[in-house]
Amino acid sequence: MNKRLIIIPLAIVAVLLGVLLSNITKPPTKITPPVRYAASPPAITLVPDAPSNVKFVFQGNEQGFPTALPLYQFSNSGYSKNQMEAIAKAVGFTSLPTTVQFGTKSMVSWSMPAGKLSYYNNGVDRIWSHTLFQSQVRTKPTTALSLLAKSFFEKVFLSKDHPPLVLLEELPGPFEDMHITDATKPKLYGYAFTPRVNNQYSITTQLFDLSAASCIIDEFGVIRSFSFSAPPLITMTKSLPLISISDAIISLNNNRGVLVFASKDNESYLEEKLLFQSATLNDVQLVYYPDKTIMLLLPYYLFSGQTITTEGKPLILRYAVAAVESY
Repeated sequence: MNKRLIIIPLAIVAVLLGVLLSNITKPPTKITPPVRYAASPPAITLVPDAPSNVKFVFQGNEQGFPTALPLYQFSNSGYSKNQMEAIAKAVGFTSLPTTVQFGTKSMVSWSMPAGKLSYYNNGVDRIWSHTLFQSQVRTKPTTALSLLAKSFFEKVFLSKDHPPLVLLEELPGPFEDMHITDATKPKLYGYAFTPRVNNQYSITTQLFDLSAASCIIDEFGVIRSFSFSAPPLITMTKSLPLISISDAIISLNNNRGVLVFASKDNESYLEEKLLFQSATLNDVQLVYYPDKTIMLLLPYYLFSGQTITTEGKPLILRYAVAAVESY
């Protein structure tokens, strides 16, 4: 009996040691870094170039990056007149629209006493927005409000081959600032949606896919407000080999990188010409920036790091370097 009591704990200890040792000796999982579209593409042309004669040093780990990435052709064509009329009719507007053109940008708007609808096109972004001031519906739906909002976007805007939408988050509100003229104001709920993307190397963007779909719906299932950023049409073209991170650092040191972000104490810090002697880079991502002259999405290395200016100010920096030699 005593031997059995001793053997059982020893067996348990042996099993636990085996599990522990297997976890210790198990090689670490290799995580391939995601390739994404940069959050603020205009920044690459609106900030100063890299300071000259600055030495950049990268400290991170470049293991796991792909060796090649595809280029993407995109079209910035807007909706046709018939398409806009169909969408306006689906939302409930039958009146003739008003169009305002300013340069390459245009705004088409519809209005009625109970609400307004607008479509904005600046050549890349194509944004629909809508607000409904008044509704007579007072019957609560049996379907979940988030599903009603999702169904609205899919029926009005999305084609059959578009990735299905998933609920990204419930918007926190409050929504009291909405202009609603109902005698009794209904309770409001907000939802944001994004397409389901399973492929890690698909372009996931803020402007080049449907990641900007949000909706405010009332307790009776009436769409009170929505914003929809329509994606440009994108087709994959040939793949090109990526330059190595070491070669990208050489490009930076030869003043061929572009400063896309500089901050001090979490605030933007931009000057005519930043002055510092060196910068330490500790992180790198692969991102896509649009080249509007040739209508391509091109891959870039986006380096993050720190530096000290000649005035002794610590700065956080981000530099973009072309990740392909030519196209």
